[in-house]
Amino acid sequence: MGPGKAITRRRTTTPRLRWPRRAEIGELKHALASRAESEQAAGVVVAYGGVTPAAAVRVLEAVSQGLGVTLGEMAA
Repeated sequence: MGPGKAITRRRTTTPRLRWPRRAEIGELKHALASRAESEQAAGVVVAYGGVTPAAAVRVLEAVSQGLGVTLGEMAA
């Protein structure tokens, strides 16, 4: 660099984070509640069925598919 040449720095900008919309927040709340209910249902299957938690989830998934409802709907 020669004399009299100033070093210029490029300004880097960080991407602006957008806040979730109300609909997204509602969907997340619903998903968390549904997950909690599903986990409770799996706990009941573990307690009464004497199976592992993974096996309990598989049982609940099979039953929900057989009934044509989601696991969250069935667990509610």
